[in-house]
This record gives sequence, C-alpha cells and structure tokens, in this order.
Amino acid sequence: MKKIALLLAYIPLFFSLQAQELKVNVIVDSEQIKETGTGSYTDKTFFRDMQVQISTFLNTTKWTKIQFKPEERLSCNLYITIREVPSQNQFKGTAQFQSSRPVYASSYESILMDFVDTYFEFEYALGQQMIYNDNQFTSNLTSLLAFYAYTALALDFDSYGYLGGNPYLEKALEIVNTAQQQSYKGWKAFDGQNVRYWLNENHNNQQLIQLREAVYEYHRLGLDNFSFNADTARTHILASIGKIKKAFELRPTSVFIKSFLNGKAEELVKIFQQASPEQKQQAYDLLRMIDATNNEKYLKIISG
Repeated sequence: MKKIALLLAYIPLFFSLQAQELKVNVIVDSEQIKETGTGSYTDKTFFRDMQVQISTFLNTTKWTKIQFKPEERLSCNLYITIREVPSQNQFKGTAQFQSSRPVYASSYESILMDFVDTYFEFEYALGQQMIYNDNQFTSNLTSLLAFYAYTALALDFDSYGYLGGNPYLEKALEIVNTAQQQSYKGWKAFDGQNVRYWLNENHNNQQLIQLREAVYEYHRLGLDNFSFNADTARTHILASIGKIKKAFELRPTSVFIKSFLNGKAEELVKIFQQASPEQKQQAYDLLRMIDATNNEKYLKIISG
C-alpha cells in the first residue's frame, strides 16, 4: 500500500513527461517476477521500454477538450509491480495509482485517490506502440491506463466544480462496459470488492452521490480557502466527512471511500490538530468510524 514511497529509489527508471492534462510518473518494478517456462525476463531494457511507452501514452494523449496550464496539470503516480509472466509478452501483477491536485494559494498538493489494483494483467511487446480508441477494445493495457486517466480527471473536476467530473466518469464507465466482454479480471462485479468495477460503480451510484459532493466541499470549499480562513475551511472539511459517513452507512465496504481516505489520514490530522476542542472530537469520532484502520493516526487529533 505504501509503495509510492519507494519512487525515489528508482530514479534511473523514473520518467516525467510534459503533459496536456496529466503529469504521470510511472515506475515498472520487475524485481518480483517469478521464474516461468517462458524465461526470466531479466533484461532491464525491456522494462525501461515498457515504462517509457506507458509514460508517453498517459502524458501525451489528449484526454479532454480543455487546455490545461502547466501548473493546472493533475499529478499522478503509477507504480506497476510485475509478478508473473504466464507466457511470452504476457504479464500479471499489481498497480498502485495515486492522483493529487494543487491547493489554491499554496505549494501543497492534496491526494485525491490512492487505489491498489490487484488484477493488473496485460500484453506487451518490445517497442510496442499503444493505440487507444474510446469506442472499442484495443488492448487491456490501454484500457487500464485510459480507465485510470479518466477516473483521475473525474475526481479532479469534481474537486473544482459540483459534480464536474460527469463527462469523464461516463468515459470510464464506457471502458468498463467494453472491457467486460474480455476475460481479464477486475472489470466485473464478481471479481471482488476492491476492483475497478466497484470503483467506477461507486462513483456513478446515485445513492452514494454524497461522496462526490464531499470531494467538492473538502477541496474547493475547504482546502482551497484554508490560507484565507482556516476556521471556515475546517467547517467545510468536517461537513464533507459527515457526507462520507452517510455514504459509509449505506456501503461500508465502498472502495471509493477507501481509495479517497488512503491518502488523507495524515492530512486530516494536520488539519484538525489546530481546531477547537469540539471540532477535534467531532472529526475524530467520524474518522474512527469510517476509517478504522487509521485510528492510531487519528488519535493524534485529540491527543496532539
């Protein structure tokens, strides 16, 4: 879950290309590949090539009709761990996708999503050019990458405008529906709880609309105003957590909630450590309920 922290250890394999909407740092880790009958794939050149092609695809594809300024680009990290090579040019592993957006009037970036994909499987040949078409399935690799690009953009636009990510959620849903016709795991409801299908379903589910409302209130009304009026900003952030709680009561296993809070624990502690005693207690009571795995961190809100 914390492999993004290992990025600095892979500087030689680290690529950051100029983007139109996205600024994605890609890491391909091949160190954990199991020996197979098709060879060990120990040639690092192969995986450097794979990494460059994935980076190029994500960072140079025009995902929207909007022209982003350099400072407006959405920062993302994609850490791919390849574990198996079932046959030549076929790969299975996991991927951690993390996206963040800049906070207004500051140099700080806030994490929007931190999701671990346990069914990251694809085909790739040396020097392969990746082609993507919104209306058809061309490969599982391009479908995976496009899905995360559109999902990240949907959350980003939601964070700036009320339900502003609708066009990109629709694009992500189209990818899910098209990829379901294939045999790859992660695109279907019965593949598990923490899969791409449910991430997209949670985003589109009208019963969980409070989650998207919370993304807007937390970032646009909360964080973006923090340097101007911290007390008012905290009030909005606390209200957004209350909305997440309502969604949690309906769907306690929501992967949306998990992927959102994965990158928020330390940020929330810092936000509420300077709050009033009443707000501290309210924040802690809400967070320990909806994100029990980080309870030890949240204790710092009321004890710090």
